[in-house]
Amino acid sequence: MNRRLSKRIRNHAADIQLDWVKSLLPDGEAAKVNPSNLIDMLPKQTHVWGLGIKYNSVFGIRHVTKKLKQLLRLFPNKAVEDFTLDDVNWKIQQRRI
Repeated sequence: MNRRLSKRIRNHAADIQLDWVKSLLPDGEAAKVNPSNLIDMLPKQTHVWGLGIKYNSVFGIRHVTKKLKQLLRLFPNKAVEDFTLDDVNWKIQQRRI
């Protein structure tokens, strides 16, 4: 993966994370969230321990980046910016089935 693609993935992961936070809040509160105050809305804990294994926290920036990379491997003809929050949710649910 080259540097340009990695940068596009990280930038789009931040957009997806913003959409996720807005989906959790009521409409009045969601309008107040923007990329500059997104960091304040997210939990400080970025990793979770489970059964002696350290996992990325769900919808943390690393988790969303990882899921976008997996989606790119599944759908190589699709652009990074075409993936949405629903696609990332689908990829998360796919593992649980």
